[in-house]
Amino acid sequence: MAAGWNILLITTTSSDVIIKDKDKSPTWINTNQYPSLYYGESFYQLLKMNNWTSVFVFTDESAVVYYSFVSRQTLSLLKLKHVHATSVTYSSKIGELNFDGLLEEFSRRSRIMLVFAQPPQLRKLLLAAHSKNMTNGEHVYIATQPFDHKIFGNFTWKSGDESDETVREAYASVFFVVMIDLKRHQTSEREILTRKWISSYRTNPFFNNTDLHDQPVRKAFG
Repeated sequence: MAAGWNILLITTTSSDVIIKDKDKSPTWINTNQYPSLYYGESFYQLLKMNNWTSVFVFTDESAVVYYSFVSRQTLSLLKLKHVHATSVTYSSKIGELNFDGLLEEFSRRSRIMLVFAQPPQLRKLLLAAHSKNMTNGEHVYIATQPFDHKIFGNFTWKSGDESDETVREAYASVFFVVMIDLKRHQTSEREILTRKWISSYRTNPFFNNTDLHDQPVRKAFG
């Protein structure tokens, strides 16, 4: 309808493959580099590729909204595909989770855990898992972020404390899924657009962020 009416539409996070089809959506601009309907598909295909038939899904509802959204998308698809999934959610803002209890439940249900949470919760999970000898190769923890940005945190074993070496060892049991690697998919045209976008974001009152305290969330356009 938008094409027929010759109306410009601009959308950001959520999208659909039809938006990328310029024959069907010639007046639709989308700044998301991958359709959100692929969220669940990415994890389903990872499970399928490794012949993993069950999965334990751990979600922190207090994390950046990406994680709860992807969790719902993934669980919905896994149910459709008849993959046995156990889901546990909690809010890190409300209180501390009993990670020992979580891991005991996990070990009874599966060997594969999807971790929809940010680095601090993953670190606590891995420390508890290491103490229970659950980072020796028998269990897999799948963490994710859509792209590299500090809003999602820094997924690293380095924290500058006495637990670093333990977490480093535990990270050997982690699969890390990044939806798009901007460093690998950067082109000269995209670099020019990125510089223009950041410049406008910092200086143009239209963006209402002339006192920029943070970098723009999106580094490139799709």
